[in-house]
Amino acid sequence: MMVKALLAKWRYRVTLMALFPMIVGYTLWRAFKGGGRTYALQRFALGIQSPVRPLWFHCASVGEVNAVLPLLKSLQKQHPAQTVLVTTNTPTGRDTVIKQAPSNAQHCYLPLDYRFTVRRFLKRTQPSALIVVETELWPHLFLSCFSKQIPVVIINGRLSQRTLAAQNWLKQLYRLSLQEVTAVLARSEEDGQHFMTLGAPAERVKMLGNIKFSGQPPASEKKPARLIEQPYVLVASTHQDEELQFAQCWKKYQNKKSCQKRLLVVVPRHPERGPVIRSQLAATGITVQCRSESQVVNADTRLYIADTLGELKTLMQHADLVVMGGSFIPHGGQNLLEPATFGKAIIVGPFMENFAEETASLLAHEAILQVHSVEEACGQIEALLSHPQTGQQLGMAAQRFMKARRHIAQQYLDELTQRLSGVGVTFK
Repeated sequence: MMVKALLAKWRYRVTLMALFPMIVGYTLWRAFKGGGRTYALQRFALGIQSPVRPLWFHCASVGEVNAVLPLLKSLQKQHPAQTVLVTTNTPTGRDTVIKQAPSNAQHCYLPLDYRFTVRRFLKRTQPSALIVVETELWPHLFLSCFSKQIPVVIINGRLSQRTLAAQNWLKQLYRLSLQEVTAVLARSEEDGQHFMTLGAPAERVKMLGNIKFSGQPPASEKKPARLIEQPYVLVASTHQDEELQFAQCWKKYQNKKSCQKRLLVVVPRHPERGPVIRSQLAATGITVQCRSESQVVNADTRLYIADTLGELKTLMQHADLVVMGGSFIPHGGQNLLEPATFGKAIIVGPFMENFAEETASLLAHEAILQVHSVEEACGQIEALLSHPQTGQQLGMAAQRFMKARRHIAQQYLDELTQRLSGVGVTFK
């Protein structure tokens, strides 16, 4: 077993070094596309600004940041002097941290998983502990933390089928990465079992539930000002090809009585795709406007591309109903809990593997609709707009579901405090 582990570590290092030119190129491309100079530097652990001995939370992107926000806010209330560092992999995750995280939290990009970048990062930040949100298992990151006696806790732990089906040498790396974790706080019994199968010690694994159910601030709070005056249907977090499918389908429905006065607003998961999407949709003959180009919605506009950062939540709150993108292609879906918090009628497609538990729970409570195709989704949109009471009932059921689970974030904080205190981490 020891030989296999050493070979796996060697293979991982050789693979990373072989890919180094491509990874550098991709990092610079991402910086050019929106991350900027800060992204390029910090991915190589340069230009790091960090508080003193922070409690370090790592969130891959926006979804993980939103999931952990209630916990971060509770942490600040209970330990106002505690410094916090939040790392993400993406500029959109960074923007969410800066705009919504409590004042004691500072952002930095996670360094690439090379030993020299990770070690430089740890030397600069000197975190008291690392809390990984959900599913990121970076071998050099975990092993470097273990070597420096930095406790590692995974919260809201989940593992994708891709991780579980990884090649044997990668599973050896995952086993090494999990054997010394302080705790794995899993979102479900199934996920907890998956972590134990990969190598996490059974006595350190505990199921607490899905922290994403803690949701965002209650929808009863004052809504932000509308960004679009016309009533609209929102298709949120779309991926390539979904925009074209919805544009073609919406064109068929735009003369239906219930749809005539409704705008279709599409929010791409990656806003930089906005101009490309507009070019693709030109062939459909539907009138399209682009928010990033400051184009004004007029009486002829039938589809509006909201290709900007930080406005999805506001758009959700004022939408007549919400369709979740990423679920009509084999992507695995996007987080449907935020519109549920706002009490919106929600439609999802057939591909919700990454949010299987959330989807199953909301379906069981008759709080969402799941369809098989974009065509069926447009049919349901037309039906819900024609019978608004049905949509209101769906939204109310979703909101009740979320309200009943707001306590989960506090449970995570209590367990996190207990586990870290047990290994000598002092909260300020």
